[in-house]
Amino acid sequence: MSEKHTSIPQPPAGAIEAVREQADAIFNWGYELERPALVNLYEKAKKLQWNASTDIDWSVSVDPEAFPEFFPPEAFNAMLNPPRKLELRELKRVRV
Repeated sequence: MSEKHTSIPQPPAGAIEAVREQADAIFNWGYELERPALVNLYEKAKKLQWNASTDIDWSVSVDPEAFPEFFPPEAFNAMLNPPRKLELRELKRVRV
């Protein structure tokens, strides 16, 4: 994917959405930073979180209709019972 996106696509209603609710949201920010297990968990979360922008090789083709070199279209013909030649359109449909 070579395009650069500068903004996230917005829903039809626009960028702001109100979600009405009847419950309170409660946050407890009283974490004890001296607790080694909590600090360790936080550090693991930062390190192990993945980022789709950097962790995925976007140059790899994932076209479901493309046939990989190691499995040519003719191989599908041989798997049919009985084996027969399929047109490219049929082969793509079978592959997908």
